[in-house]
Amino acid sequence: MPVSNDYDVDHVQSQKRAGQNEYRYVRLCRLKREVNQAWGRRWEGRLVRAGNQLGWTEPDGPPPIRQIDQFQWWKVQGLMPGETPYGAKAT
Repeated sequence: MPVSNDYDVDHVQSQKRAGQNEYRYVRLCRLKREVNQAWGRRWEGRLVRAGNQLGWTEPDGPPPIRQIDQFQWWKVQGLMPGETPYGAKAT
């Protein structure tokens, strides 16, 4: 949800992915719009597709509480995917 020309308030984890894991709540953060959209294009769609195929991506199923992961941390910190060790490799 846009809150200004430069920032969105958005889910740190994809809302669709959270639903696949049966989470009832997701964390919201104020994120730079260009960063938020870049992460959505780069990773979030892939995780949703993996969830559609596998049900979840964790070997023992989703944990009862989702902790922030490294990719989400980079997103909250305002890093573009290409500025991370893994982002530059993904296309």
